[in-house]
Amino acid sequence: MNLKETAGLLGWKRELVESAIEQGIETPSKKSLIKLVATRQGSDYDIREEDVDALLAAFEKEDPGRNPPVSVRRELLVESGYQCSICESDSPLQFHHIVDWAKLKHHDPKHMLAVCGSCHNKIGLGQIDTKAQKQFKARFTGPGQQQSATSSPSGSARQSAPSQILNQSETERVVWCLPRGFLMMEDVAFDDNPSWCVVIHYYHFGDGWRTGTHFHKSYANSWRYSTDLEVQCRKVGLPLGDRPYAYGAFYLMQELRDTDKHIDVRQIVEAHANGGDFVIYYEPSKPIFLSEIDNKYPHLKDTGELRDLIEEMEKFIDTDFSQAVISTSERGFSIAHRVIVEATKFFGASHPSMNFIKAVVADYDRKWSTDKIKEWMEQLKSVVSEALGSF
Repeated sequence: MNLKETAGLLGWKRELVESAIEQGIETPSKKSLIKLVATRQGSDYDIREEDVDALLAAFEKEDPGRNPPVSVRRELLVESGYQCSICESDSPLQFHHIVDWAKLKHHDPKHMLAVCGSCHNKIGLGQIDTKAQKQFKARFTGPGQQQSATSSPSGSARQSAPSQILNQSETERVVWCLPRGFLMMEDVAFDDNPSWCVVIHYYHFGDGWRTGTHFHKSYANSWRYSTDLEVQCRKVGLPLGDRPYAYGAFYLMQELRDTDKHIDVRQIVEAHANGGDFVIYYEPSKPIFLSEIDNKYPHLKDTGELRDLIEEMEKFIDTDFSQAVISTSERGFSIAHRVIVEATKFFGASHPSMNFIKAVVADYDRKWSTDKIKEWMEQLKSVVSEALGSF
């Protein structure tokens, strides 16, 4: 790891990490001076994970419960999307034990949250109680039965029959169907608690439950446009090609949360369904069967990888690379190679569309300028899109 990465994991400023390497840092109680072992690499350092853990262990020995190891920190940061698990701020994060350290001495990420200093203070003051903390945690660990974010409720990826029950929560739920999975909303019924949020989790038909996010009324300004919702799509693990089909679900979350009184959730959902959205209302305790939500987009069957590439090309075309340090030439070559691989798998090597796709790819020149690569990529995107549309 370098200085910046180490600072992020420790929740320290880069300068403090550098000082710990060069001058050393005092332990909390005994004030013993210890150094973080690192190897100089130009203007930066190469820092091994085990050396960071050694530093944390020295702190933990004198101040138990406050210094989880690197692996736990990383897991919690990835889980929260490197944002506060409660308010979603990008402030430096701390690591909180939902079950008080004095009662259960552990650094188990299943019972911890990555939180900003402000929310950590609120927890300490009792403004965010243990029940609320567990609810925030549940948004990451999976809906209903608290299953793994990367497995189905049965404990494995999708090897199940259409009659499999995916969820049977005792609360109202809303399911928004997608080409390769679905988004399930919970906590949709009005709650007069000021911290009430609508929660959403993503289920992938191949991988099972992934991760989730939540919407509070105070987030309205940062959930307004599709570019804002891209952040939420990334957070729940949505594939690129399915994201345009998911925006409506995030807007529906806002609609359900934007109320100060009880509303008829079923009526709202049915209005969306009548308007053409693939969305289903589930009353409390009604099971959600795979057969009810699978295959809502039969015309998109097996097109996922190519649609992901089309979206990736679109983003490349729209990106300003003037300040970029990555090679647009290598990026363009990578996309071209993957298009050939995925198009051949989907269409078959002898399909007429492959002649047009191969012809465009063959024109690619790594010496082109970024603007020229964008022109070429627009042409490739068009050819692949037309081929999918006519298939």
